[in-house]
Amino acid sequence: MEILRCPNGHFYDPSQTSSCPKCAQNSSMGGGSGMTTVPVDFNFQTEPVVAGNGGGFAGVMDTQPTLPNDPPVQDYAKTTPIDAPPDMVGGGASMVQDYTPTTPVGYGDSTVTGAAFSGIQPVVGWLVCVEGNNKGSDYRIHNGYNYIGRAQSMDICIPGDSHISNENAAIVAYDSMERLFYFGPGMGHNAVRLNGKMCLGQSELKAYDIITLGQTKLVFIPLCGERFDWDDR
Repeated sequence: MEILRCPNGHFYDPSQTSSCPKCAQNSSMGGGSGMTTVPVDFNFQTEPVVAGNGGGFAGVMDTQPTLPNDPPVQDYAKTTPIDAPPDMVGGGASMVQDYTPTTPVGYGDSTVTGAAFSGIQPVVGWLVCVEGNNKGSDYRIHNGYNYIGRAQSMDICIPGDSHISNENAAIVAYDSMERLFYFGPGMGHNAVRLNGKMCLGQSELKAYDIITLGQTKLVFIPLCGERFDWDDR
């Protein structure tokens, strides 16, 4: 189909009419002498507005529905905290700090070697039961405070003697700086004796001293002292 344009800018189909029907209509209405027509240039180029990838005609907006673009997704790869202990880290633990347990340096005020670093508290002396339900039993003494009582939580547990307080009936201590042993009463209600005399305060312990707690008698046997101490090893 051929479309023509008249001098006044009107478009018409020559197969339907031999001249511009719009101009003929204007002439019949008297507009040919009194009206001014403004030609419109329809030859300007237009850019098709394409929404999506539809195949619309040039110059016509493609109204095919389109889906909104998905927002960019960040890569949230799992990260390893720098301060996490090694057992919480999967692979790549090169940035993780070393959480190796530390060993307390604690025998007196000097560095301990050997047994202390393997978790053993070196023995510094003994109490040996010579009278009572536990006759023949021996009890290890370690550096620092040793609490005596019937409870299993005590450093020196003496079961079976109901006349001994359950906890902190008495205290035996070794001072590695002075290399001396001491004995004193604890928080119990029953009296404690040293060599047959009631002990009301701190007393220095000597080899083969006799400690009496309830119906139990204990002989003190030192290992450390002037002639030997673990700090010398």
